[in-house]
Amino acid sequence: MQTGLELRAAAARRHPLAVLAGELLARDPSIEVRFLDALAELGWPAYTRELASFITARAGRAVTVSSLNALAEAERRAYQRGRRRRAVWLCCGLTHDRYESIARLWARDDWLLHRRIVAPTTGRVQYLTITARLCDLALHAEAAADPARLRMLAAEHARDIPGIRVGQGAFELERWRDVALALLAELGPLDELARLEAAERLHKYPESYQLFGMPEALAGMESVGGQR
Repeated sequence: MQTGLELRAAAARRHPLAVLAGELLARDPSIEVRFLDALAELGWPAYTRELASFITARAGRAVTVSSLNALAEAERRAYQRGRRRRAVWLCCGLTHDRYESIARLWARDDWLLHRRIVAPTTGRVQYLTITARLCDLALHAEAAADPARLRMLAAEHARDIPGIRVGQGAFELERWRDVALALLAELGPLDELARLEAAERLHKYPESYQLFGMPEALAGMESVGGQR
């Protein structure tokens, strides 16, 4: 018969991310709330690396990409097992055609479904939306634990805006935000239409698929069916 220590070691080998998440929550129970709060402040699905950098600047408590990935995977498992009930769940960004989860792209389940779907042009929309929001937050960074880090984060994002040159120590936050918003106004409507159409099709499937993606076999069938 295996001892308790041996059983825990075996579980750690099978589900290393879940074990890491448990250790993380034991050390810092508030990290789940900060993860969800960061998404709420950004207002759009974001990748783990973006969230880690933002939380560190905003809250002044360093978090790592690996710890957030572990926490997100633990959230998926907790939902699937039905062991916890929460007002808001952390969930995944989904592809528009197969409804598969997108690695390390996270959202909140209280957002409208189409905001969590990624169409062919949504990558650009996501980048511009996050960039504009970071610039706006950096303009009003008094409440941030590290305003300088928040401004640097906004500048790093703004570097890829067409026609923008980011000089060292020069933070043209209003201009960067306004250019990003202008580009969004051009690109956003058609992208939103594609996501709305995809969301309408996805609504017929169970809630778990809408939060964490469709199993691969079903995703293939949906993709084929959508091309008819």
